[in-house]
Amino acid sequence: IEAGWLAAAVRRAPGELALLAGDLNTLDPGTDHTERVARLPVAYRRRHLRRDGRTVDTRAVARLLAAGLVDLWTHAAAGSVEAGLTAPTRHGGGVEFSGMRLDYLLGTPALAARLRDAHVVRGGDTEYASDHYPVVAELDLDPA
Repeated sequence: IEAGWLAAAVRRAPGELALLAGDLNTLDPGTDHTERVARLPVAYRRRHLRRDGRTVDTRAVARLLAAGLVDLWTHAAAGSVEAGLTAPTRHGGGVEFSGMRLDYLLGTPALAARLRDAHVVRGGDTEYASDHYPVVAELDLDPA
């Protein structure tokens, strides 16, 4: 439901450049997450499964993509699946994660056309600051 609200808010945003960034704590529809979800402790596995208890739930990100937003990590072809994992960090907690990509930068197609790079920041303070690593997008916003 919240993904629908976010998609509507982006549609109402003025101009053609809009960015939705967040710790969505949900999985993307373009990856097979079966093994990662199976590695989770049982108490945390349910949050990533549909009501049938077997199907990985990727509906939230799928809804945002269906609304026309572009996953900037995927658009940048930023590397291997492992390079895009955002949780858990080494020392920030996150026992409820099994090496997952839960944080997203989603943009309008016009914003995605200005993307130079996207990457997950690791090392140093990021290992302790949170249970998730930050994601950075470099954009060409020169008006010329």
